[in-house]
Amino acid sequence: MFMSIRTAAASLALCVCAAELAAQTTVPGWTYGFNITFDSGTGAANRGSMAMRYRTSANALRMELVQIGGSANRVTGGVDVEGVYTLINDADSTYTTVLPSQHAATVMRNPRYLFEGQALPSVERNTVSQSVEDLGNGGTILGHATHHYRMITRGNMTFTTSGGSCTRSADGESEVWVAPDVDIAPAMRSVVAHYGFTVPDSATHQSSSTPMRGLPLRTRTRTVAVLPTGESRVIETTMEYTELSNAPLDASLFVVPSDYHVMDMRKQMAGMFSGAADAAAARSAATSGLCPR
Repeated sequence: MFMSIRTAAASLALCVCAAELAAQTTVPGWTYGFNITFDSGTGAANRGSMAMRYRTSANALRMELVQIGGSANRVTGGVDVEGVYTLINDADSTYTTVLPSQHAATVMRNPRYLFEGQALPSVERNTVSQSVEDLGNGGTILGHATHHYRMITRGNMTFTTSGGSCTRSADGESEVWVAPDVDIAPAMRSVVAHYGFTVPDSATHQSSSTPMRGLPLRTRTRTVAVLPTGESRVIETTMEYTELSNAPLDASLFVVPSDYHVMDMRKQMAGMFSGAADAAAARSAATSGLCPR
């Protein structure tokens, strides 16, 4: 009987230890992924797609390029980057690029120190006219019931960054499939916080002038682009969420595999952007895509 009690106690202790270990291997967090496709209607040369996945916890972020195809490959210079992911670790302020195909990783200092406490570039919408058509039940996406709307907008948007401001046309027609029960704002705030940004309420606020409430799980937009030659081209872009969950994440997702070759570049980069002027220039460069010159 005594041995049975000892055995039971030992088994219980092992179960407790195993449970504690399991608890240590997961962290609370968010996962969301989406696919973007675009087509100008002028053939394969101007058609492409890209799929991304984000996993974010209180202390780390993993961004993975799941798929890239068609003309979207132009931005990579022909380099195969599918499966490449970036890890941001707040604990040691590292920014690590991981290349699974090469079993290699490069560690740099997290650029968040350039943006610490900075607000995101602001966006001011100047809507001249907007009509919203209720198209009814949008079906189920990712297990969430959606409502389908069509929106026609005329107006412009002004982007303001540390490098100045610019105005872009916001004319277009969109169809959205909105899930009223989904709020992705906490996940978005978590992601940008790893870069040192703060998210203004306006960034996630939905206009009270439309009946849409919730997260657009699918958005299909048609816009007219005017080329330097004066030619007009209709571009259709579709963005659809492919996964979305608020559930524990395996802690190993935020760690470089132990058998990878790691190149640490932090010492070599220690002197870069050391002054306030350098940091301001870097911030301006990072946001210049909104207002290209």
